[in-house]
Amino acid sequence: MKNLTNKLTEWYKNITIRTKYFFLAIVVIGSIGIWLPVIVELLDKNKNFNLSNMVHNMITYFITILVSGSITYFFQKLKEAKIKGIASIFMDLVALIIFSLGLVIAGILLNVNDCNVIALIIGVLGILLSYRIWWIANPEDMNLPKEGPLGGDPHKDLQNG
Repeated sequence: MKNLTNKLTEWYKNITIRTKYFFLAIVVIGSIGIWLPVIVELLDKNKNFNLSNMVHNMITYFITILVSGSITYFFQKLKEAKIKGIASIFMDLVALIIFSLGLVIAGILLNVNDCNVIALIIGVLGILLSYRIWWIANPEDMNLPKEGPLGGDPHKDLQNG
């Protein structure tokens, strides 16, 4: 058991900050609006599980990540291009936002017309697309400070007094 604990600890230390942030903040905490209502509906004996509600939650979840990731990507590309090619980058952003809104509208219309499985598939595809855009838009170092928020090396033991 101790060997397994050591291997897991070593594995966790080797994961980048970007990967930890993505899974903890974006995937787990960010998707709480999807999985928490599902758990509540499943645990509440007075309620039946409603796929329609889950589809709505998935659509509102992915569109926020997709749009914010797209805008981050846009500004990152502007910085790299040093204003050259701004029209092309801007049109890419507009196309991605229109596509995203198209996914949202399609998901809602399908859901309203009781095509919940197809709407669910669109929701899952939208989430996967938004994760990909977020990953592309956020560079490996994410411009995080090299020291702790209060100064000093975060890898050293705390010292009091």
